Amino acid sequence: MFVSNTSHQCVWNISISCNHFHKLSICSLYIHAQIIVLHDIIIQNDKNYFYYTRKFNKSLVLDFNFTLAYESWDNVFSYDNVKLSFNNFLNTFLKIFYSGFPTKKIPYTSHAKAWLTQGIKIFCINKRNFFLNSRNSNDCKIKNYYKKYCKLLVDVIKLAKKIHCNNLIIKFL
Repeated sequence: MFVSNTSHQCVWNISISCNHFHKLSICSLYIHAQIIVLHDIIIQNDKNYFYYTRKFNKSLVLDFNFTLAYESWDNVFSYDNVKLSFNNFLNTFLKIFYSGFPTKKIPYTSHAKAWLTQGIKIFCINKRNFFLNSRNSNDCKIKNYYKKYCKLLVDVIKLAKKIHCNNLIIKFL
């Protein structure tokens, strides 16, 4: 709790979620509550996809808290206006935050489906072609072949996911 020259009370509650290192929440209570949440920003280019991230670990968080503790907050409480005080606080806080947790540019790569092999991709392309053929045909043999192909593809995908998950479990044991 800080007390300014005009004896108004202001509580700044600054917390960093250690479970979700990519989020930072600031909550201030001064007549009314204001909440700011800073998230990582994904920036897209036409050719390259990349995002900026910040590294949070215990030593950086301790250094950040130490710097905040020894910061002079006189410029925050020099105004009677809540908006000006909050803007000064935010400017000071963000300077410390940006210097304490520098950004890192990382190319965006999606590994969401590591089980998806080249063979399964070809299998899916063929399935699509079989679907187009069976849709435009009245031949029962083509439609039955397409249904069997779909069942086989489902079994292959289940097996690929199972093998991938088993490999992950073995890798982390």
